[in-house]
Amino acid sequence: MKYSLWFLLICLLLFRLLTTNLQKPVQDINENFISKSLENFFDTSIPGDKGEILSSIVLGTKNNLTYFLGNKIKNLGITFLTETSGIKITILAGFLMTIFINKIKRQKSAILIILIIWIYIFITGSQTSSIKSGLITTIAFIGLIFGRVTNTLKISLIVFLLMLIIWPFLILDLGFILSFTATFSIVLFNSKIKNSLKFIPEILKEDLSIALSTNLGIFPIIFFLFGNFNFLGAILSLLLVWTISPILILGLAGGLISFISPVLGKLILLPVIPLLSYFISILGL
Repeated sequence: MKYSLWFLLICLLLFRLLTTNLQKPVQDINENFISKSLENFFDTSIPGDKGEILSSIVLGTKNNLTYFLGNKIKNLGITFLTETSGIKITILAGFLMTIFINKIKRQKSAILIILIIWIYIFITGSQTSSIKSGLITTIAFIGLIFGRVTNTLKISLIVFLLMLIIWPFLILDLGFILSFTATFSIVLFNSKIKNSLKFIPEILKEDLSIALSTNLGIFPIIFFLFGNFNFLGAILSLLLVWTISPILILGLAGGLISFISPVLGKLILLPVIPLLSYFISILGL
């Protein structure tokens, strides 16, 4: 009980310090110097549609997408792949765990991961969905700091209720509802779906199970509200979701290193180019 109260207090503090912009329209990502610099670097390093997709996946930018690409992604219902979303926070946190968890003490690694996650959230414009996932991740790692195993479903419910208590208007935000529905679906179904995908290579299994879990959760809501569901988009998301992890990690690493060495940053981006070509070719199906 004592730890739960600490979790809630820390969440509330993070909200007040880092998410005050939720009381007004989401800040324009172009106002963020770091994100603007990264966007320019991506555009000059990989011109054209590939650079636009890279900026969208890493930074969540959508203003610079061409009319065709933006509408195609929106109509297919796969904006969670290109815009800032909780899936990307989960990917980043998982990657950081593999780097830090066995190399430095548990408490220090958890604090460092929390710090990096919130820096990334700030860089990408403090979107509602990323804040939600950032809070869930933060509480989970605070539990790690205290040596306490946390219940992800319980954490998600606490964050959901906390956000509604502080900003009740979010209950009218469809994106907010879909984001939490996707999170609850992943928590409830991901492990079961993953265990059933025995024929899928391990490197692809996690991403595919997350995509299937997400679609399973949001399908009833979208069908109820709009009377239809884009099954082509659901299929394409399965074909594309495995590319998000390497594009996000390599793109973010190359972009940040470019502040020190633009040449090295561009070299890190080279493996991303064929993945971006694949991504665009799938969108053309």
